[in-house]
Amino acid sequence: MNYLILNRATKRLLLLFLSGLFLWLVLVASVTASASGTPQEQTAVVRISELNMLDNKLDQLSQINGRLLNESNTQKVELQKSQEALKRAQAELRLLRSQLAEARALSQNQISLLETANQSLQQYAKEEKARRLRIKAQRNMWIAGTIFACLGLVVK
Repeated sequence: MNYLILNRATKRLLLLFLSGLFLWLVLVASVTASASGTPQEQTAVVRISELNMLDNKLDQLSQINGRLLNESNTQKVELQKSQEALKRAQAELRLLRSQLAEARALSQNQISLLETANQSLQQYAKEEKARRLRIKAQRNMWIAGTIFACLGLVVK
């Protein structure tokens, strides 16, 4: 949306030129109408106060247009910044998701290793219990054997 932005002097010159052109057209139309012998048509007369009012309104519209263009440019810059921030946030989110996936895989691997270690420890505990029971049984057998041998010697 490119708008023609004119300074105040150029606007006044343009307004004077258009006013002169309008007056010349009105004059030519009235001369032509009176020369042709037809009844005169009503002509529009623009007063200077009306022209000044139109000039003021044109100035106001130009100021509003300039302000809106500035706001639009500011919003474009803010939009670009927001889009860049969004891209950075999305990249960071992708990175965090990949790190989370890696952490989950590592955690799952560690859980698997812990379960294997736990099973190994339970198996070792069973084997150790069986060994202790075997040693206890052997000790009890030696004690019983020793007691019977001592009794056999005492009895003889």
